[in-house]
Amino acid sequence: MHRSQLLVQDLTGRTVVNAPLVSPTVDASDWPGGSYLVEVIAPDGRRFRGRWVKL
Repeated sequence: MHRSQLLVQDLTGRTVVNAPLVSPTVDASDWPGGSYLVEVIAPDGRRFRGRWVKL
């Protein structure tokens, strides 16, 4: 997986995509639970805030 892309679940919990990251400056170590909020662009072009999922 390209490091500028993440597996993201949207805030409704329904959509999981491998989406390009809009705000790539977040650090996973700052979010002990294995997930944190990011802004992404979905494959269909829509932009949304979602929760990064650490697998």
